[in-house]
Amino acid sequence: GPAHVDELLPRAQELLVEEAGPIAVAYVRRHVGRLLAMRGECDTAREHVHAANDALREAGLVLDAAVGVTHIAFVERRAGRLDTAEAALRYGLEELDHPGGHAYYGTTALYLADTLARRGAHDETAAWCASARKQLNEDDLGDVIVLDALEGFLTAHNGANAEGERLSRRAVDISAATDSYETTALASEWHARTLALTGKLAEAREAATAALATCEAKGDRPAAASMRELLDSLT
Repeated sequence: GPAHVDELLPRAQELLVEEAGPIAVAYVRRHVGRLLAMRGECDTAREHVHAANDALREAGLVLDAAVGVTHIAFVERRAGRLDTAEAALRYGLEELDHPGGHAYYGTTALYLADTLARRGAHDETAAWCASARKQLNEDDLGDVIVLDALEGFLTAHNGANAEGERLSRRAVDISAATDSYETTALASEWHARTLALTGKLAEAREAATAALATCEAKGDRPAAASMRELLDSLT
């Protein structure tokens, strides 16, 4: 949600008490890890998300641990380690590609697709997007937004500017109806990248500025730094 990291982190840390039980503590540690990563404290954040996944796996909650790779990837992306994020997501997808795991497969696949797109692996990004599109739950607005944003960029990258821009703009419009800061920022970021491909640099700067404002309002320092780099590249 949109609440600032500095407000949420102390409240989350208060829940890290043994009386809550190891499973509850594991779930809390995931979110403490994400919040620490937003503050740029990635080494400590990494300890939390890995400890959380280890605890869930030891408790026999294998699917929960597999889904947890998105939290690991969240931290690694903010640490600037896209290769590590990619490896974690691929491992999780292998575990989710079994009965019972398909409900979470599409979301994890899109997180991988987004990571690959940032590395410039456009063909593989398109393949993962196509896989996610086949099993997309239209009620899952987060997945809908990410998929439209990525496919809009890829479509424009392949030369179909009008259709790419339409998909990208639809992602931004849908994101306005959610309170997920990460999804909102992602939609604006990829819209900026898509508009840059179509030659609309002034509009691209507006979209990048919107993404930056969302990250700054959340207190996500590494993401905000990335948005500033994007904005600088568009001047």
